[in-house]
Amino acid sequence: MTKTYTTIKRVPVTVDYSESQFAVCSNLPKYVEVKFDGIGWKILSLYYSKTEWTVDLEQDFSENLIFIETNKNPQQYLTSLPDGLVPIEVLPSTLTIQLDEKITKTLPIKLRAKIEPAVGYTIVGNPKLTPDSVTVTGAKCVLKKMTCWETQREQYTKLDSKFQFSLELSDSLVQKVTLSAHRTRVTGLAEQLAELNFQDVPITVKQVPERASIALIPNRISVLVGGSISALANLKRDSVSVSVPYERILNDTTGAIVPDIQLPKFINLQDISPKELQYILRK
Repeated sequence: MTKTYTTIKRVPVTVDYSESQFAVCSNLPKYVEVKFDGIGWKILSLYYSKTEWTVDLEQDFSENLIFIETNKNPQQYLTSLPDGLVPIEVLPSTLTIQLDEKITKTLPIKLRAKIEPAVGYTIVGNPKLTPDSVTVTGAKCVLKKMTCWETQREQYTKLDSKFQFSLELSDSLVQKVTLSAHRTRVTGLAEQLAELNFQDVPITVKQVPERASIALIPNRISVLVGGSISALANLKRDSVSVSVPYERILNDTTGAIVPDIQLPKFINLQDISPKELQYILRK
């Protein structure tokens, strides 16, 4: 295979700013199309190489804008290019890169995966992420408004026990930032759902003026709650609170009101009995 051939290959565009005070602020194409000349076996080796079009920001720039004519000395941008290959044309013919001050920011990782328990089960608490934060380096214009870094939107369903999986972090800004980690480990527990009924829970009327008198009918209700077996095992009666704001009674025109139920985190309200209360109000 000593005959000379021509081929076109899409080459990924990367930016190296590890030693620079600047980072990329503008959008770049993910690839450039490069036409190469070379003898047959050299052309073949191109498809097994990790050739990239790399813009090195190590040098100092007097302005925050770089204009690259890609067909002028393209060899300086092509990394890991097999010997004997000659780039003869690059598209697009120009690249414009806007720069900004490089900063580093630590952001909490936000879980965007869909995690669903099996029927009759519930996820206990919040799944744990390890690591739960990531250090991001990039342009100030890109990072200044960011408050978290998201994971990929995977889906995990029918969970019915302890679970653990590795989840990739979002790569939506791969050309503009570098991350201290690219994956996080997600661990958690799915337990069977259960219910617990609290009877004769007293009702408190809040913010009653000194001269007002209110009698609720009834003044106690039953509260049915649901949650994981372990959560309900630790649930105390005094953790279930039932109340009615005085203002709600004062503004009521129907003669019946619905109380507020306060429950601990990860405990769900299933039902109350009765669902409405009557009252006698004396001002």
